[in-house]
Amino acid sequence: MRINPKLANLQYMYANGDATSGLPEGTYSNLAAAKYVKDNDKDKDKCLTIDEVTLSQEAFDKLDADKNGKIDLSEMKDGLKGQDAAIQAYYTNRKASSKNDNTTSLLEDSAGSLTDTYANLAAAKYIKENDKDGNSTLSSTEAGLSAKAFDKLDTDGNGVLSQKEIRAGLTDQESTVEAFYETNGTSSSISNTLASLLENTKLTPAASDSTYSAKAAVSFVTNKDADKDGSLSRTEAALSTTAFDKLDTDKDGTLELSEVQAAIKAKESNYKTYYANNISSSTINSYTSSLLKTI
Repeated sequence: MRINPKLANLQYMYANGDATSGLPEGTYSNLAAAKYVKDNDKDKDKCLTIDEVTLSQEAFDKLDADKNGKIDLSEMKDGLKGQDAAIQAYYTNRKASSKNDNTTSLLEDSAGSLTDTYANLAAAKYIKENDKDGNSTLSSTEAGLSAKAFDKLDTDGNGVLSQKEIRAGLTDQESTVEAFYETNGTSSSISNTLASLLENTKLTPAASDSTYSAKAAVSFVTNKDADKDGSLSRTEAALSTTAFDKLDTDKDGTLELSEVQAAIKAKESNYKTYYANNISSSTINSYTSSLLKTI
């Protein structure tokens, strides 16, 4: 049986330590499920019939949840849930190139796509390639990103990026990561590709503090941000040119969350009263808009 090149790349990464132990739960089982379907799918219909596998009828019927006589990737993943430890041990012992892996035995004893798996691995490798102090997170210096992008990714506001935050920053960009690995294999650094993607993340930046005015700033930016790039253009902000230019302190032509927050911070007591009285977010957003027009 021919091993699919995509999966071979992933197997190489596991065996050579490019994937870290901090990968999301299910990464190894999802990889094994995808490999099993690819290796055994003789008619290339992306699912398996009983004659394409060496499973017992009992095991096959258990996996065939919708009882259509075929096992698809989703059903295969369900069948391998909870088997990460066994599969990881198999791959890290450098047996991944074997034609007969341990998947069949695990299925007899008995979620995310291959694209998701690539993105998870890329996030792990980005940490590994840039983590100079070895603490499994990236400071702003280590990450090598603009302050704007870093602040968007740092959703918990603790000043460092975790693997989870980097992975979240790749949302809706997973296919580009997959294309990188298909084209370049595992020999090339992922850092430049990921840095470019992370600079364009669609995440909304975290508020720099937990005050009521900060909460209101997040609500206002999120509500007005039509293109979901985490900042407000002149059109989105719906402010006069004079007001917008005054608020745009870094003169980059957009209003960042930090700029909105700084502008309304002096009205903290007013916002505290609004939130204490459960005033609707639309009313609070209107109040913020009025403030920004007059500041």
